[in-house]
Amino acid sequence: VTKFCSAKTHNREAPTKQNALCKGLSAWDVMKKHKDFENKSPLQNVNGHHPPQIHFIRKPTQRFILLVEDTTVMNVQRRWEFVRKAVRRVVVYDLPNGAEVGVVVFNAKAKQAAQLFLLETTISDLRERVGSSLPRNPSVVRSSQACIACGLRKAINILKEAGGSTQAANIILVTSGSHPREAEAPEVRNIVQEHGLRLLLVLYPLTERPGLPAPDHSLVPVAKESGGRVFTVMDEGVGIDSKVSMLVSLMEALTAAVTAGGSVTPVLLHSATYQGGIASLSTGAFSLDDSVMAHARFAIYYYDLNHVGNTIHLTSPSGATFASVNMQEEDGDVNMIFVNLHNAERGVWRYKVENRADSHQALHIQVTSLPNLSSDVVVRVWTNQDTLIIVDNEQQDPIILYAEVKIGGAAVMNAGVMATLQRLGTNATGGTYSPVRVPLLDLGTGGEWDVTKSTIRSSV
Repeated sequence: VTKFCSAKTHNREAPTKQNALCKGLSAWDVMKKHKDFENKSPLQNVNGHHPPQIHFIRKPTQRFILLVEDTTVMNVQRRWEFVRKAVRRVVVYDLPNGAEVGVVVFNAKAKQAAQLFLLETTISDLRERVGSSLPRNPSVVRSSQACIACGLRKAINILKEAGGSTQAANIILVTSGSHPREAEAPEVRNIVQEHGLRLLLVLYPLTERPGLPAPDHSLVPVAKESGGRVFTVMDEGVGIDSKVSMLVSLMEALTAAVTAGGSVTPVLLHSATYQGGIASLSTGAFSLDDSVMAHARFAIYYYDLNHVGNTIHLTSPSGATFASVNMQEEDGDVNMIFVNLHNAERGVWRYKVENRADSHQALHIQVTSLPNLSSDVVVRVWTNQDTLIIVDNEQQDPIILYAEVKIGGAAVMNAGVMATLQRLGTNATGGTYSPVRVPLLDLGTGGEWDVTKSTIRSSV
């Protein structure tokens, strides 16, 4: 811009936004009303010309420290084995390229299991080493002696030694939900705030007490204050054993924590549980569309490899069947058999898996794919409560579940949103609770939520 139109040169009758918004005044007439330009000509600058200040802004590297409790509470049933498998899954398969990850274990003291490494390729020995860095066996230190603050300090040292700031670094804390940690909470809060950490809390496991609500955990508000989130994995032990569903829940919690830390992780497109001892064949279907990338992973999680029979059939939308064993890959370190679907056909796929699981175990089938960032689909879910509330009478305010679906930043009109509510823990017979599906309804305006048509009673 070399000059502004004045009252003499400005065309007040032109159909421009300037005239519409400024009631026919020229740009200079508008500016002259400000005290900075009173009694000055359009090109006069009494302070001289200043060079522009240019600020370069880049997205920081996502940094993660997996901070894992290593005490006797993990030495029950298969809890520690499941921790090792879940950590391996998230490091080897879920963390994106370009992220940095380290591992710390703690009990009364803290110990570095893996320094901070940059993940540069999807398949690498580095991912394997970091993912398998936890001790093979848990310690004999009591959980009451665990020092979370010690673990945080060790994590901070690792971050500083690797260079860069601790600001906005993600601490994924895996700790028992059975110990509230009231005494440690103030110190943990001070450390998190002083170093600008984001605390992502995974309560594993949380043991259910029949007839009683889950105990409050003192680190929950600390995590939320830091911009983090809280994830709960219920204890699903069977005698001296553990259900594979607890392993799958822990895997999902760690992946969700990575996502909450700002990284792009695989989207869970389909998840189904098939109880053992019921039917020899487990069948189902899933859909792929352009909101995800061309490649997808079909995975079967098992308790024991013998629980998966020889039959694994996939049928594409066009009817082509894929049943070759050569397509299947096994990773016994995460109890997974998977098939990578490259350039997968869009539409509805069907599958058939031979299920040989015991009656107290199951097969878990999941389909994942990275999101297609060009589709710009955003889904956000939240509730009206920051903490869990037990609704036991009609006088209490109910928990309201909200979901927001946007494409290209605009709300989707008449979006079909189905919420699946899954009660955690096990029922009286030791099985899982049946999920409840509730349609969420609104006008698509982003502000007029329906809280009457999608109502679920507290007795469910």
